[in-house]
Amino acid sequence: MRKYDLPDGDFYHVDLYRFEDNVEKEVENIGLRDIWGNKDNIVVIEWAEKIKNLLPENTKWLKFEMVGENERKITVE
Repeated sequence: MRKYDLPDGDFYHVDLYRFEDNVEKEVENIGLRDIWGNKDNIVVIEWAEKIKNLLPENTKWLKFEMVGENERKITVE
């Protein structure tokens, strides 16, 4: 997990790729619920489908799609 300080909160980048066993416990261990519980934080999670049932109701999903060799389309769902 990487944290970046912003003027009004923090930006977190979390990669759950290596989380395999007892993912819910791992989320608790790193304090992720507390982090996303702070309304001033922005949290971006790679491999978030591993914890889909734990995520807040207001979660926004970003879909990345290759549309060319060096171009991507990003959709907010």
